[in-house]
Amino acid sequence: MKGMMWSTLLLAMGVIVGCGGGKAPNRMEEFRALLDAGRYEDALAQVEVYRSAGEKGPVLDYAEGVALLSQNADKIAIPLLQRAVGADSTLASECGGLLADLARSDWQKEWKVRAALRMKQAYIFDPTVDLGDLKDAVGDRFYRYDEDYDHAYGVYRQLHDETDGSTAKRKEWVYRYAVCLEKTGSPEAARLVYEEYRERWPNDRHHMRRVNWRYIKLLIGLGQKAEEHGQDEEALGWYEKGLSVGWHADLQQELHYRAGRVEQNRGNLEAARDHYEEVVNNGSEFGGRYVEMARTQLDELHEMGVH
Repeated sequence: MKGMMWSTLLLAMGVIVGCGGGKAPNRMEEFRALLDAGRYEDALAQVEVYRSAGEKGPVLDYAEGVALLSQNADKIAIPLLQRAVGADSTLASECGGLLADLARSDWQKEWKVRAALRMKQAYIFDPTVDLGDLKDAVGDRFYRYDEDYDHAYGVYRQLHDETDGSTAKRKEWVYRYAVCLEKTGSPEAARLVYEEYRERWPNDRHHMRRVNWRYIKLLIGLGQKAEEHGQDEEALGWYEKGLSVGWHADLQQELHYRAGRVEQNRGNLEAARDHYEEVVNNGSEFGGRYVEMARTQLDELHEMGVH
């Protein structure tokens, strides 16, 4: 305790002397010397002295955050580092590297949760950081816990591009990569990855239901977008592609109805009738609101002489 008080007193004297004029002190160099020497308590004391004197800024936040990390006080340290990086982006790489080193050390000690949390924050600070063996754990944190698809996208892109088919979790990585692409506004790229999944693992029973569901919904979205731009032929192509999947009756009903509407707009009334009849014929079990809409369209076609 006396040592701590003496250290603080000396530091306070340094502040007073420094105020007398001359060259402005380089706070970062001062703190780096303390932190590099492992003098974390002295660094915290120095931060307290400077804050008491009215100083503030990213250097103090950085120094306090790094020192607190040494005490495993992550809940306090990381917001300080985030504030430091927000004020001075040049600190991002350094903060990311520090957290990554700590995460790797934790991982080797089997402290998996803390390792993943630290590496996740390291990646947020610096997306070029080497995730190493923590890719899967970090991706899972972003995707499943945070629903942060922007950051999850970068991690699953690495897992998709850098791993081979022998990994047990490979299917999950490909599926999640496709979802991330879809969530971050790249439906065409997502479609290709869903198709890659369906081609590589056609008999999969674990993720295939979700893959098919998202794939067909994506195709419907692409078809709607094409319709909005007056591209009926392209829209019909997306709907027919969805129908070729032959999965999920409710979605098939929607696809038949939408394809019928496009065909009707193009003047292919018999083709439109066939799609509407598919909806109605399966309406006792599936289709919901599309059944009544298809019946209305059939009545309209009958009045036009299409039976």
